[in-house]
Amino acid sequence: MKTADDVIRRAIIEGYGVLGEAPEADLQGLVRLAATVCGVPTAVINLIDDRFQHQIAAVGIEPAVCSREDSMCAVVFRKPGHTVVTDASLDERFAGNPFVTGEVANVKF
Repeated sequence: MKTADDVIRRAIIEGYGVLGEAPEADLQGLVRLAATVCGVPTAVINLIDDRFQHQIAAVGIEPAVCSREDSMCAVVFRKPGHTVVTDASLDERFAGNPFVTGEVANVKF
């Protein structure tokens, strides 16, 4: 269900001018730092609009776009606070997600 917030979100994201462009050096630096701090081989920065999840910077994988329905972040991004999942295959919110099952990727943490 698309909401007024989704329409506004999409317009704001488009205004950033980062969709479909090469990742900015500062964003790449942030995603590398996140991967290093977490001790993981892959990390991404996502922006989620009303239709898609846009990976605007990534380490360990090529940035891509997926449908919002397949996005793990779209499940939790509207809830305040941090989300840390040590094994996504054991979390009912994510266990069947294509990023977890191997259909798209093999996300665990």
